[in-house]
Amino acid sequence: MTGTGVAVETAGEVLILRACADSRAAARTTADVLPGGPERTAVLSTPAITGRADLFTWLAQVLTEHLGGSAGGVTLVTLGQYTAPATVIDRAQELADWIGQEVVVPVPALAADSSHPATWILCKPGRAARPVPDAPAGAVWMTPAGHTLVLATGFTEDGRPAPAR
Repeated sequence: MTGTGVAVETAGEVLILRACADSRAAARTTADVLPGGPERTAVLSTPAITGRADLFTWLAQVLTEHLGGSAGGVTLVTLGQYTAPATVIDRAQELADWIGQEVVVPVPALAADSSHPATWILCKPGRAARPVPDAPAGAVWMTPAGHTLVLATGFTEDGRPAPAR
């Protein structure tokens, strides 16, 4: 799907959301190294998408159209920065309630220049959002920019994936 400068595509089991001007190859390389899981579908958004003011409203439409309830839930891998970081957890909870599935979201978004590690928040329909309780601290994947994103604890810039601890 394309339109209004946005491309929505799949790479393996990952749904990629990117601006048409973003590198398709870089987005697909990042998607290829994301850990998969039967419980949730990974949804990768590039910085141009993560920075949309209407991100979560738009996500409700995109996820309904492209996943249509086929996933047990989604893990949003949001690169860049949110436009309104203070509202992310509330908006992710609204998204979970709207689509009727679990939504996991990093707070803050996964930005290369951030000194703050991300906390992964689990939003279940009809329940209060909370940090992911079972996120393995050593679960990592590397982005094409050479950053290693570390699930639950943020990321480092050593350029190498680390084994689970």
